[in-house]
Amino acid sequence: ESVSGATGNIVYANAVLKMREDVSTGQSLQLSMKQMDLFPHMVVQMVAIGEETGAVDSMLAKVADFFEEEVDNMAREGLRTLVVAKKTLTPETYADFEQKYAKAKLSVINRATAVKTVLESLERDMELLCVTGVEDKLQDNVRNTLEQLRNAGIRIWMLTGDKKETAINMAHTSGMMRSPQENLIDLCEVLDRKSLFKLIEEVHKTRMDWCQQSGPSLVISGLVISAVLKYPSQKQKLSEIATRCYSIVACRLSPVQKSQLVTMIKQADSSNITCAIGDGGNDVAMIQEAHVGIGLMGREGSAASQSADFAISKFSHLQRLLL
Repeated sequence: ESVSGATGNIVYANAVLKMREDVSTGQSLQLSMKQMDLFPHMVVQMVAIGEETGAVDSMLAKVADFFEEEVDNMAREGLRTLVVAKKTLTPETYADFEQKYAKAKLSVINRATAVKTVLESLERDMELLCVTGVEDKLQDNVRNTLEQLRNAGIRIWMLTGDKKETAINMAHTSGMMRSPQENLIDLCEVLDRKSLFKLIEEVHKTRMDWCQQSGPSLVISGLVISAVLKYPSQKQKLSEIATRCYSIVACRLSPVQKSQLVTMIKQADSSNITCAIGDGGNDVAMIQEAHVGIGLMGREGSAASQSADFAISKFSHLQRLLL
């Protein structure tokens, strides 16, 4: 079984094994350890793929001047960005890591934290390989479908793991936002918890002046959710703010945080009926938590559709299903 894991948004790819004159790819890390006993000169190269520039910055031994600017430019164009880096591991380094990793996985107390700490210890002094930007086109009639749902009184949230810039661009393209900068409340830029709660309090006081069709769009992030959910009073205020907004965009979310947001809305008012729609494995927890789960069948696999109450092939089919 290969060693795989994630800290933040960093995902390990299969190991690339280099021998003296031969290159073998796609083998598991466990297999590589067996081969190291036979080929002591073998070197393992760990390849890490991540979306969050902040997390990648801490991993790289040297960051080029253009790196963050280029990633942000791609994100603002609506491209889904990926940063690829590598690190060469000696047999001794890998053996030490494997021992610590196995011990962390067997930990009874704070297992997730222990595993994360071990993985982070390996994610240092890596070499930047490339930055990629992939266009993720909307399906046909997405904009019209969202407009029809909103006209029916349904409040729409976008829950995504993408960068904020990419999420805002997609929200604008799909019609969720009238303009990227017009009537926008951005909680992602607040750096400390005290300032975040102060801003939430200020916004909460003015929420009753809004109506759904003229209210602002709210942008939150995974960091905001992590801070707010620890305090019931702040959680309630955010719920009340969100229910008065024109639309909500939540970016940089983990699968668990997507599920937690659905739970937050369900608990805010017992009359709220939630419907979660997703097309990938990272949407399964959210789909199962909502009152109604809808899976989109497509290129992201079948995990979402298999775990949902309903499965559809196109987003526009929501009009017939819900309306």
